[in-house]
Amino acid sequence: KPQTPVSVIIPAAGAGRNIKYLGPKSLFLFSGTALIQHQINVIKETLPNSEIIIAIGFQARKFHKILDDTYCRANHIRFVFNPAFDTTSVICR
Repeated sequence: KPQTPVSVIIPAAGAGRNIKYLGPKSLFLFSGTALIQHQINVIKETLPNSEIIIAIGFQARKFHKILDDTYCRANHIRFVFNPAFDTTSVICR
């Protein structure tokens, strides 16, 4: 049975202050790979036809270095910049 395409949003705009990391939490390395890449791998294994939307903010350029254009196109990934990343959270208080 063909899978219906879905969009998956990964909130990744915040800083890693809670884990005492000096960069975006999603770029923290776990077993030599950024957490965001682990998340993408799980999403693609589970929902191979999905589009992935990554909300970025803090040190946004680092995401573009780690997840380059070729990788993003191949995995149907796009970025959305949250200009209020420093004053909001996932729950947008």
